[in-house]
Parts: sequence; structure tokens; C-alpha cells
Amino acid sequence: MELCCPDCKAAWPDGRNCADAFHQALAWDFENLGAGAVHHLTVLCYHLRHPSLYSTEGLQYAKGLLVQFLENGKTPATVRLENSESVQSTKRNWPVTGTASNKGEYQSYLRWTMTIQDLVSEGLENYPKMVRAWSESVLMALRDSGNI
Repeated sequence: MELCCPDCKAAWPDGRNCADAFHQALAWDFENLGAGAVHHLTVLCYHLRHPSLYSTEGLQYAKGLLVQFLENGKTPATVRLENSESVQSTKRNWPVTGTASNKGEYQSYLRWTMTIQDLVSEGLENYPKMVRAWSESVLMALRDSGNI
């Protein structure tokens, strides 16, 4: 019997869970300049695939970030500059991180087509390209399901 993620339902091949693959991706982000260029998408999409890591409000904000990055072509620096006043922890009146009493969830079923294991399995040489493909697939799944 193959194990799977309780949050995103991805299969865990060889017992390697989503967090294991995420930590490998993060290591690549910090070891390689080309990989680091997609760090914002790696973290964002991992959390969007695991919505309970966000609060309800945090999940809403994160979905908007994905649209900003992929559809509006904004960079992390631009988004930080534009949103700094509204998301600073001293000014923001909503939590980002999920808790037992406030965790993000999707309203309708999502059909995910890629997992973090998929992109890690392609190796460091394909990692930036795979992260971009994964982020597009996350946005498409959110749109197709009506969650955006």
C-alpha cells in the first residue's frame, strides 16, 4: 500500500514525503543561483498544495500572489514594494500561518497534475524549468476547480 500526503493527496514514492522533497528543493534554491531565481514559486506552490499551512486569509492572499507572479509578470521585489504596507506583521490584522482553529482549505476539489516530487525527481539541472511548469499547473488547477 502506497502512502500519500494527507493534505495534497500526492503519493509518497519510496516513503519520501512532500516535506522531504520540499527540503530538497529549498537546498537547491540556496545552493544554486539559477535555482534560487524560482524560490518564491517553490515556497508559494508548496504551501498552496498544502493549504492547511496557511490561515484562511493567508490562503486567499497566496492565491493572489500566484496570479501576480504568473499572469501579471510581477517580481517578488515588486510585490514586496507594492504590498509592504498591507502585509507587514505590525500592520496586518490577519494571520498568515494556519492554526488548529484557522486553517486554509479549498472550497472545491482540485485535480493536481504535478507534485513537488515530480519536479525534484527531474534533478537540479531541470529544476527551474520544472518549478515554472509546476507553478503553472497549480494555477491551472486552482482556476479549473473554481478556487480562483
